[in-house]
Amino acid sequence: MIKALIFDFYGVIYSNLDWEVIDQRIKTDEQKAVEFKKLVQKANVGSVDNTKLLEGISKLADDTMYPENLAVNFEPSINYSALGLIENLKIKYKTGLLSNGGRANIDEVLNDVGGAGKYFNVVMSSSDTSYIKPAKEAFLNMSELLGSEPNETLVIDDSYRHIQGADTAGLKTIRFVDMEQLRSELNRFGIF
Repeated sequence: MIKALIFDFYGVIYSNLDWEVIDQRIKTDEQKAVEFKKLVQKANVGSVDNTKLLEGISKLADDTMYPENLAVNFEPSINYSALGLIENLKIKYKTGLLSNGGRANIDEVLNDVGGAGKYFNVVMSSSDTSYIKPAKEAFLNMSELLGSEPNETLVIDDSYRHIQGADTAGLKTIRFVDMEQLRSELNRFGIF
């Protein structure tokens, strides 16, 4: 029986990167891929803020040369449907937010939509801890903070690698694609 749900922030609740463009224009170039990885690692531990991260990714992706096909959207979108769903789920389940990246941007976005406490019992970013997804310790730590056993905890994340990490830790998983798919998968777990 599921007692707690852990949601990812970037890609599930908040979106500002086009990963297909990043794959095409950054990850296919060895030097850019190395620079990208270093930049993301700095963001994960909080030594680079979100603005610097986005500016760096945009530069690596040569966004100025492709204005019609940007890797970075500086006016990101919030998935209000996901937030509404999480708010309703919080009535019956413990809910957590687990994300790689700096905490300041997460707090800023959530404060703009009513505050983290409206949606989550626990919020943890990789800059708060030494654990970075897909490390299984990140998921186990969050499960413990939510007061649930790993097999009673469901992780919703858009990253295949992060889903693998949660699976390795013994948590249940849903790889997020879109809201329709998420609702269907939650149904499969007896939620709703």
